[in-house]
Amino acid sequence: MKKVTPVLRKFLNIFFEMKLFSSNKLNIRYLLFVFFFMKLLVLPGFVRADRGQDSIRAARLQKEGISAGKKGDFESALEKFTEAYLLREKMYGSTSIKLASPLNNMGVTYKNLGNFEKAIEVYKRIESLCLQSALPNSADLGIAYTNLGNIYRLNGDYNQALEYQKNALQILRKDSLKFSSNLQISKLNISEINLKLGRTKESIQMAKLLLNYISDDLRPNLYDLLAQAYLKAGDTDLAEKNYLMAIKSWTKIYGDNNVELISEYLSYSSMLLSIKQFDKALLLIQKADNLVLNFYNRKSVQYSEVLLSFGDYYYLKDAVSAQIDDFRKKRKESLSKSLKYYQDAIVALVDSFSNTDIFANPQLDNVISEIQLVEVMKKKALALDKLGNIYESELDRRNAIRYYESSLNSYALAMDLIHRLQTGFENEDSRLFLAQNQQATFQEAIGTAYNLFKITKDNRYSQKAFEFSERSKSSNLLVSLRDIKAKEFGGISDSLLEKESEYKSYIATYKSKLFEETHAENVDSQRVNLFSSKLFKYNEEYNRLIDSFEKNYPRYYSLKYENKVIDALQIKSRLNQRQALLEYYLKNPENETSEGELYLFAITADSISLYKQSIDGEFGRRIQTFHDFLISSDYLNTQKSDYVNYINSAYYLYEKLIQPVSRKLVGKSLTIIPHDKLSYVPFDALISEKPDTLRMNFRDLKYLIRDYSINYGYSATLVYDAIKKKRAARRLLIFSPEYNYQEARKDIETGKTYHLSPLPGSKNEIKAISNYISADSFTDQNAQESTFKKDAGNFDILHLAMHTIINDSIPMLSKLVFSTPLVNSSDDGNLNAYEIYNMKLNARLAVLSACETGSGKLQGGEGVMSMARGFIYAGCPSVIMTLWQVEDKSGVKIMDDFYRYLSKGKRKDEALRMAKLNHLKNSDPLTAHPHFWLGYVSIGNAEPLYTSNDVYFVIFLLITLLILFADYHFRRKRWKTKQK
Repeated sequence: MKKVTPVLRKFLNIFFEMKLFSSNKLNIRYLLFVFFFMKLLVLPGFVRADRGQDSIRAARLQKEGISAGKKGDFESALEKFTEAYLLREKMYGSTSIKLASPLNNMGVTYKNLGNFEKAIEVYKRIESLCLQSALPNSADLGIAYTNLGNIYRLNGDYNQALEYQKNALQILRKDSLKFSSNLQISKLNISEINLKLGRTKESIQMAKLLLNYISDDLRPNLYDLLAQAYLKAGDTDLAEKNYLMAIKSWTKIYGDNNVELISEYLSYSSMLLSIKQFDKALLLIQKADNLVLNFYNRKSVQYSEVLLSFGDYYYLKDAVSAQIDDFRKKRKESLSKSLKYYQDAIVALVDSFSNTDIFANPQLDNVISEIQLVEVMKKKALALDKLGNIYESELDRRNAIRYYESSLNSYALAMDLIHRLQTGFENEDSRLFLAQNQQATFQEAIGTAYNLFKITKDNRYSQKAFEFSERSKSSNLLVSLRDIKAKEFGGISDSLLEKESEYKSYIATYKSKLFEETHAENVDSQRVNLFSSKLFKYNEEYNRLIDSFEKNYPRYYSLKYENKVIDALQIKSRLNQRQALLEYYLKNPENETSEGELYLFAITADSISLYKQSIDGEFGRRIQTFHDFLISSDYLNTQKSDYVNYINSAYYLYEKLIQPVSRKLVGKSLTIIPHDKLSYVPFDALISEKPDTLRMNFRDLKYLIRDYSINYGYSATLVYDAIKKKRAARRLLIFSPEYNYQEARKDIETGKTYHLSPLPGSKNEIKAISNYISADSFTDQNAQESTFKKDAGNFDILHLAMHTIINDSIPMLSKLVFSTPLVNSSDDGNLNAYEIYNMKLNARLAVLSACETGSGKLQGGEGVMSMARGFIYAGCPSVIMTLWQVEDKSGVKIMDDFYRYLSKGKRKDEALRMAKLNHLKNSDPLTAHPHFWLGYVSIGNAEPLYTSNDVYFVIFLLITLLILFADYHFRRKRWKTKQK
C-alpha cells in the first residue's frame, strides 16, 4: 500500500479543492468521477500489490523446488512446482505462456520419479501453450522439446528423441547468449542419442567440441558421456579416466550425498564388470545402493538399476575352481544370487507386483518403465537358462526342464514388452532400430526352446521356437500392416483417414527435401532449418492424430496392438499334401573361431520338425561366394574357377539348408522364409548333386528348381495371414517408359546423375503378356509417374518394366524411374519407395520387371529393404521381383511363359517355375547360366489368380457323368415299366 498512498493523497487534495460538495447536496456527476477514478487507481494498486506478492512467492517456490530436486527430494520438488504453477495460473490465466516455466520443472520432476507418461503430458501442455501464443518458437518451447527428447530417449525411442533435440537446438539458437546453458544441454543430449544409435565417432567429436566451453555444472555430464563413448569405442583407459573425472566433478558441485552419483557409480561399475574387475565394481554398486533410497523409493527405475547391477555382478563373476563339480556348485550359487537380485529388480519396476519367487513373473500392468523391464526380464531369462544348462550337464532332467521353462516364460514376457514398445513408436526408424537391437533376445529364446525340445521331444517346444522365430521376422512391416488393417476396420471416418494420408505425404516430401539439401554440394542452412522445422511440425501433427485414434477408437487400438503371429499348427492345417514351408533362423558366429547356429523349421501337412546345426565362418563365406557369382554382370565371361567355386558353394548350401529335410519335401512346392544373410540366397540355384567339374555345363546341373516350385516370404505370418482381396475392377496395368541414354536423369536426393539405357525387350514383353490377359498399357512418353499414381489402385495386376535406382543407405529413397515428365508436370518422373508406401493398392499381384527390385539393404530383424517390400506395404499380397538386371531376351520369354501359365490357373510360384524350366530346356550350356533365368522370384501369397482349366474340365466331367447316370436310371425305369 505504500506505493498507492501518495496517489490517494494527491487525489483527495484535488477532490476538496474542486469543491465537489456544494450546499450540502451531492453532485452525482462528480461522485461518479470519484468512483471510476478510484477504480482505475486504487483497486489496481491492491491487485498489483497482491500479484506482486504472488509473483515473488511463485519465483521462490520455483527456486525451492529446483533445490529440492537437486537434493533428490522429488516429491517435495513436485509440490513446490505445482504450487508455483497454480499461483501463476491464478495471476495470468490458464492459457498464459508464463505457465511454461513451472510446467517444465514439473515435467523434469515427473521424469525423475519415473512417471514418463505424466511428464510427456506436461510437456505437451507447454507445446500447446506456446503454439497458441504469439511466441510459437519461444525458449520455453525449446526447453520443453529438450525435455521431451529426454523422455523418448529413456523410453528407447531414440530417433524420435533426436528429432525433438534437433528442433530444440534450432529454437534455442535464436537467442544463444541468453540460453547458452540450455543450448549446451541440447547438444549434450544430441551427442548422447548419437551414441545410443551407434554413431560413436560422431558422438565423441561433438563431445570434444563441447569440452572447450561447457559450463561447470554440466561438465560432469560431459565426462560421463565421453566415458560411455570411449567404452563403446573399446578404449577402457580413457573411459575409466572420464568416469573418475565425472565422479570428482559431481562430488565437487553437490558433495558426497548427491543423486547424480548413483547413475555414475552404476555406469562405471558396468564398465569394470566388462573388464572383469569384479571387486572394484562391487564397491561402486554398494556405494550406489547406500545412496539410492535417500532419493528414491523401492518402486522406481533407479532402485531397480541398482538391483540389476548386483545381479550382473553375480551373473558375470568368475567361479574359479580346479574341480568341475566344485565349479558347477559355485556357478549355481552365483547364478542363484543373480536371479534373486533380478527378481527384486522386476518387483521394483511393477507397482502391482511383489512376488520375490524367481519362478514368478508379473502381469504387464502398472509397469514403471517398459524398456527397463525388457532388460531385466532378458537377464533373468538368460540366468535361468544357464542354470538349466548346468542341471542338464549333471543329468538332473527335472531341474533342467524347470529352469528352461521358466527362462522361456521370461523371454516370452520380454517379447510382449518389445512388441508394445515397437507398436507404440510412431517413428519407423525407431521401430527398425529396436527390432535390430533385440535380435539377441530372439536368438537366446529360440535356443532355450530348442534345449527343451531336445530333452523332452515334446513338439510344444519346437512350436514355441517357431513362434519366437516368427516374432523376430519383419516385425516392423507386420506392425505397419496391422496399423493399416486397424485403420480400415477400426471405424475411423474417411475424413480423418484422408488427413492422416495428407500428413504422411507431407512428412515424406520434407524428408526427401531435407535429404536432398543436406547432401547438396553447397548446403543452404536456412533451407535445412526450414525443412527440418516443417518435418518436425508434420510429425507432431501426425502423432497427435494417431494418439486421438487410439483414445477415441477402441477397435482401432485393439487391432493395432494385436500381438499374434501364425503358429506352426495353423500352418500345418493350411498346407495340402503338395506343399511345405521351410523357415530358417540364423545365429551368426561372433568371430572366426566361434560357432554359430542354424535352425530349420520344416512344416508339412503331416509333420512339424525342428533341426539345429552348428555353423562357422565357412557358412558366411559360401553365401558370399554364391551371391557374388549370381549377381556378377560379367556372366558371359565366366571362368572355370568361378564355375567350380559356384558349384561347391551351391552344393554346400544345399547340404546345410535342404538336405536334412529332403525326404519330407518330395513332390512338394516350397515356401521359404529366410533369415539374415539367407535373404540373399535364391534357393532355385542350389544344386542337389555335385557334377563333374572338368567342363562347364550349366544346362545339366541338378538345380533345386527342377524338383520344387519355390516361393519366398518375409515371414510366415505375412504370407498366410494376408487380407484376402477381391479382384479389382480392371485386370492388368502395364508401364514401359522410354529412356534416352543421352539424356541425364538426376536423382534429386543424392544429386547423382544417371544415363539410363533403353529397354528394347520391354515392347516385346508387353505384346506377349497382353495375349493372355487384357491390359491397359502405357508406353514411351505415356508411361508417366502421375498416371501410375492415379490409376494403379484400380487394377488387379500391375506390371512395371522399367529401370530402378537403389539407395542402400536410405532404402525409402530408392525409386522406380518413369518417362521424363511432361511440361508443367508436378512430378519428377521418379516414384520413391516412400511414395509407394503411401499408396493404397488393390492389386493381387505386382510384377516388378525392373532391375534389382528385390535387392536392397539387409536390415537386422526386418529383412531386405527392397522396392518389393513397399508394394506389400501398400496392399499387394504378392510380388514378382528381380534380383538383378535381367537379360533382355531371356527375360521377355520367361515373362511370356509366366503369364501364359498364370492365365491357365497355375499358382504364381508354379507358373514362374515352369517358365524357368522352359528356358533351361531350350538353352545351351552357356545360356543355362543362372544369371539368365534366376533373376525373377516370387514373394508373398502364391495362390493362383484364376481358376484352372483343369477345374473346369473336372466340373464338365462331373456334370456329364451326372447326366449319363440320370439317363441310365430313366431308361431303366422305362424298361421296367414296359416289362410290366
